[in-house]
Amino acid sequence: YQRRVRGKSFTSMHHTVRACHRCHEAHLLPGISSAEVRICLFWAMLLCATSAPSPGPDPPFPRSHLVSAVQLGSVQFWNGSHGDTWPTAWAKDGRKYGWGCDAVVNGSWSPMSSWELEGDVGLGIRPVIRATDPVPYHHLCSEYGPQGRYPLSNVKPSSMMALDDSLITGVSCMDYGDDPEFNRQHNLAGFLIESRDRGASWTNVTPVDNQLFTGRFSAPLFVACGQGNQDCNGMVYVMFAAGFDGAAYWCANDAYYLARVLERNVRDATMYEWYAGPGPLWATDPAEASPVFEFENMLGENSVSYDASVGRYIMANYGFVDSAGRPRPWHQAPIPSVHRTQLLLLEAPEPWGPWRWMYRDDDWQHGSYTPNLAQGFNPNPTRAQGMGGGGSWELVMLSSCIGPDKGCRYTLNYQTIHLELNRTRVRES
Repeated sequence: YQRRVRGKSFTSMHHTVRACHRCHEAHLLPGISSAEVRICLFWAMLLCATSAPSPGPDPPFPRSHLVSAVQLGSVQFWNGSHGDTWPTAWAKDGRKYGWGCDAVVNGSWSPMSSWELEGDVGLGIRPVIRATDPVPYHHLCSEYGPQGRYPLSNVKPSSMMALDDSLITGVSCMDYGDDPEFNRQHNLAGFLIESRDRGASWTNVTPVDNQLFTGRFSAPLFVACGQGNQDCNGMVYVMFAAGFDGAAYWCANDAYYLARVLERNVRDATMYEWYAGPGPLWATDPAEASPVFEFENMLGENSVSYDASVGRYIMANYGFVDSAGRPRPWHQAPIPSVHRTQLLLLEAPEPWGPWRWMYRDDDWQHGSYTPNLAQGFNPNPTRAQGMGGGGSWELVMLSSCIGPDKGCRYTLNYQTIHLELNRTRVRES
């Protein structure tokens, strides 16, 4: 049968059964009766129903020994609206902000809306709307699209940061994929917008055609560096997920790149420097940028944050896989009713590495995605006692999900991450 369909893989038993029946009806399975086909399919379906899915790809970087145990808390939900992605920022005045995509605001759909995030994990996080459709996306992204099934939602926020009295957001013009064989949501161009009134109104600080945030750099991902970026010594770090083909995608990327810029120059696209290799080496020409690390077809548009209490940069990576453990983009047709995600938590002493993974789940809560390590929400102060101590370490992760299960909701999802630090390894670090 595999020879007859030329090795094509099917994403569900439903499609396999249907294809096999067509094969038999077209007399492509000579010498096999209908009864034999039905018996074979019965045992195949029984086997699939009782077999565990295969693990996802192994990450190509070493295991971290910084932590001895990791425990994810139960997922909580905000029930006020639909919407996903939720990149966040922690402002100098202590307020927290975030972006919701495809949210329903006061009965109207919005592809990109800004919110203030009140409350905390213990008492519940409550988004309060600040602006609905603050970006004229029809005009800004028109030359790049829209394409695909959803022509109105051709804009997505990639990340958000708080700097002085401003909120700055990276935005991507995008479409929902242009490769039927490996269909990834495609970031076509990126730009920055800014708000000086706590997210109520926004203006462009770089034009869409800025010649910097393009190609593999079309989705700028600001590294969260504490309240108001206070923990990065006047520097802003920006990461970029991209494919080996030179394009940037929402999921199933191959490599991560890194840029840096002084806080005062973050609005000037000509002032960015690019990681160009170990040392570290820095280049002013983005064409000389080198990957910080690679993981083929398994890197999402991730959140990265710096925790000064333990001196580590933390990344939460999401990568979609099929039941056989192979990379499979979320928007690859036919879209399954339940997705499957590999979640990786990684750490590094510097944003350029070396990166190591400290937690892995190959079937993370019903196919969730965009795990954002939000700062300012921790239910308990970090008890790591700096890098000289051991103790425990608390993070808060915001995420999104689409699925039929009650544990998966298309809204703001949030949970704690409890990590036990390895005392010996911490002291060595």
